[in-house]
Amino acid sequence: MAPALLAVLAAAATDYAGSGSSTLWSQFAGWELGMKRALPADSDRLKAAALMKRRGLVDCEKAVALLESALKRSPEDPTLCYECAHALDAVMRIKTNSNTLHIKHMLDTPANKKVWAMYGPRALSLAERAKAGLPNDPEAFLEYCNAFFFANSVKGVLAAATTGSGLKFKSNAKELIRRFPKLDGGVGHCYLGAFYLMAPWPLSSARLAKQHLRAAYNIVPSRRNCYYLGVMYYRLGEPDAAVPYFEQALHARCNSPSERDFGEFILREAAEALKLIKSET
Repeated sequence: MAPALLAVLAAAATDYAGSGSSTLWSQFAGWELGMKRALPADSDRLKAAALMKRRGLVDCEKAVALLESALKRSPEDPTLCYECAHALDAVMRIKTNSNTLHIKHMLDTPANKKVWAMYGPRALSLAERAKAGLPNDPEAFLEYCNAFFFANSVKGVLAAATTGSGLKFKSNAKELIRRFPKLDGGVGHCYLGAFYLMAPWPLSSARLAKQHLRAAYNIVPSRRNCYYLGVMYYRLGEPDAAVPYFEQALHARCNSPSERDFGEFILREAAEALKLIKSET
């Protein structure tokens, strides 16, 4: 709403309040405060929000630049910190296919590590500020978990799993499951299940990998969650059990924007996995 119109309404309400009625004024004051909170405080943020709805790689990179500009004016705004961390995480997810599971190899390549080294520390710093300022916001906590994952992936999956960052990663995933079990299609279960699947012995656990990746699938059989079960069964030496989940992944929808960030990669790899299993039998 235009500031001039707000001023007119405020003046009218004040005149009415002067006649002995405080109800209208109190209602207007609360409404005006709500409107101010809802209005975009910065045109850069408004442009960034539109770009993040499109969410291609270039869109996300442009959104990061706009939000970094806005942060120069409001560096302690926790919501703005969240928005920028979210955009940075999307850039990393798209560029590195989310450092996701694969039937044969890891995605922690030198090229991907450069991406995480470039964006990860900044994303984590912003996400920590957002989490501190928005302690009860599920999305702020999720963005912190995502940023922590990417920032520490630069160490390499196996190295990170056996250090303090691996313990913190597990702790984050467990808290995500405890507080927000269904958030982003059960991504807390995905994080923990993938950890138990890929971590070196004695940290790995086939039983716990199955427990958590099945829990995510039971929350929503999305493209990602189907694919993860396929990868899990293949890596555990059960390719026949993997086949129906890879087939389901080819037809399942992505459950969230973050899942769509690497949804095409999942389609390609599920199809390749089915070809490989067929050739091996």
